[in-house]
Amino acid sequence: MPLSPPSVAFTIAAVTAEDAEAYVRAHIEFLAHTYEPIAGAAFGDARRAEFDQRIAHLHDDIAETTSADAAGREPFRRHLIARDSRGDVMGVASAGLGAEEWEEPHLGERWFKASTDVVLSHLYTASHTHGTGLGQALLDAALPGRRPAYLWVYDENRRAVRFYERNGFVRDGLCSDSGESWGSRPMSRMHRL
Repeated sequence: MPLSPPSVAFTIAAVTAEDAEAYVRAHIEFLAHTYEPIAGAAFGDARRAEFDQRIAHLHDDIAETTSADAAGREPFRRHLIARDSRGDVMGVASAGLGAEEWEEPHLGERWFKASTDVVLSHLYTASHTHGTGLGQALLDAALPGRRPAYLWVYDENRRAVRFYERNGFVRDGLCSDSGESWGSRPMSRMHRL
């Protein structure tokens, strides 16, 4: 008889300016944990060196989201944070309108517009929460109502590929390497219509 995943109590909320440092620190550590085995040990150090830049970008996104919400329009990127009952960050996610800024410059002539303007920029959870439903809850909060969207995933991150496939995402034919600073690993664009 299979064991049920452990129950984990969590809350998911929009990121505020007060959350920014905790969000970015957790995001970097989730990235390091996920990709150092694939991209090499220097990967995490490179992401940690981006801390100040990531904080600045997140504050810009938070300000834009606040403005968009006040104007009744959809924000460029909405960031979500999942915390446990102690307040520890257990997951982060971001989704919004428009292609990622690196896509067209990195892919050049091979790039083509995705089937939807909504992108899931990232979704990461603490490894001890895998299998608890937190990832699903974050995905559902970031893309409510199974909203059509696209995302990028490392081909070698089979756990993530399976998760997105279970949620209706399929590869759309655009593949690339992740770029030198991300280990030059093969990755694919997936979409859900």
